[in-house]
Amino acid sequence: MFTIKLADSVGSFAENKDIAQSLRKEAIIPTLEKGDEITLDFAGIDAATQSFVHALISDVIRILVVKS
Repeated sequence: MFTIKLADSVGSFAENKDIAQSLRKEAIIPTLEKGDEITLDFAGIDAATQSFVHALISDVIRILVVKS
């Protein structure tokens, strides 16, 4: 299992969509494509914008639904 500690990349306020997109493309999708599990660790995050979360996981959900 692979864990991404989001606070390491975004601090306590997750708002930067570019960072979310980078994490998705460079870590989340490749990990899932290998068949590995991934954990998104929100410890240390006080708040996250909807647009950050959307950029982080929406394409991942679409990809998984299409492949199912």
